[in-house]
Amino acid sequence: MELAAYLKAEKIKPSRFAARMGVPASTIIRIIRGERRARLSTAAKIVQASGGMVGFSDLVADEPPAPAPLDGIRA
Repeated sequence: MELAAYLKAEKIKPSRFAARMGVPASTIIRIIRGERRARLSTAAKIVQASGGMVGFSDLVADEPPAPAPLDGIRA
């Protein structure tokens, strides 16, 4: 289950969930928005705090990040 769906189903605010895990609310909000990936330690906390309803596979992107552009770099 995706984190956003879990929070909605359980009627938990991201800030309350973050406080339960001991991480900044902005971290949870950015993960939900897709602005950042969960670090392994944060993902483990999310899985534990959700009772396993949100799994590692729900937090890990299917594709690796795109490589940075090489503008101005010559071979």
